[in-house]
Amino acid sequence: MNNDQVFIGIDMGATKILAAVLDSRGTVIGREKVPTEGRQGAQQVLDNINKATEKALESTGIKRSKLAAIGITVPGTVDPAQGNVIRGTNMDFNDYPLGKELSERYGVPAIVENDVNAGTFGEFRFGSGTGVQDLIGVFPGTGIGGGIILDGRLYRGKRGMAGEVGHMIIQTDGPICGCGQRGCVEALAGRTSMARDAAFLTAVGKSPGGMETGGTDILNYKSKALYKAYKSGDPAIRGVIERGAYYLGIGLANLVNILNPELIIIGGGIIDRFGSGYLDILDESMREHAMSEIAAEVRLAEAALGDDSVFMGLFGLFLEEPDGR
Repeated sequence: MNNDQVFIGIDMGATKILAAVLDSRGTVIGREKVPTEGRQGAQQVLDNINKATEKALESTGIKRSKLAAIGITVPGTVDPAQGNVIRGTNMDFNDYPLGKELSERYGVPAIVENDVNAGTFGEFRFGSGTGVQDLIGVFPGTGIGGGIILDGRLYRGKRGMAGEVGHMIIQTDGPICGCGQRGCVEALAGRTSMARDAAFLTAVGKSPGGMETGGTDILNYKSKALYKAYKSGDPAIRGVIERGAYYLGIGLANLVNILNPELIIIGGGIIDRFGSGYLDILDESMREHAMSEIAAEVRLAEAALGDDSVFMGLFGLFLEEPDGR
């Protein structure tokens, strides 16, 4: 990549597309956001990706001819080797050759990656994981995603689908998860599960703080509403948040026992809101349930890059594999 060239990273979510322009050193120098409109089909999504990309470039004054490569993250399962989206989460974008489409449209190599894999790799190369060779990234939000770095390499598994830490089953008779199984970590510790419990407690009169923030509608309990009720001192909502952290800590203990990492990085919307108190509960629960001799060597840390972690991760992957996939 020449000094005057740029890289474009795209974070495709269920409701919005974020595009960022990075210079040859990996610094974000421009960005843009447009709605996803994923339910309108793949062509509409591609048009919106193009719109976000062009607007991001315009914000920098850099011409498309200076583009060295493009990378995109997708919430869901992808085949990075082929550049295909296998199943997009909350969007009609399945079994689709996204990498090929982008490469042909822009005339440059294209990288397609799972969003949490990219975020984990970004933290590994440029954030909280710098200098660590074995780490796990866990990003609790609406769901719970994960990424794995082993011996300094992103571990993807046979088809690029490794890291689905939110779907470890820790309670076989637990609540139903979005994947169809019962008792997954995500079903016990994701924001959707917290929202479900908060709305129920409010509906049965156990949570005055919930009545003031989210009421009885589960859709009202975004991270901001949960945090407001939590900070109000409402014991019912505090119990919901702390119980979710406790269960996620059990999931972390399983990862520690299996992979023996040096570091676990926690990022995502929940940790952004609840911070060190939430992290302390995770740490205590993880150490309570993991083998003590293994847990003694691992530490937990908050992610450092925020929303830029996916862009930095895509850029780092491009530096390792400049021909794309």
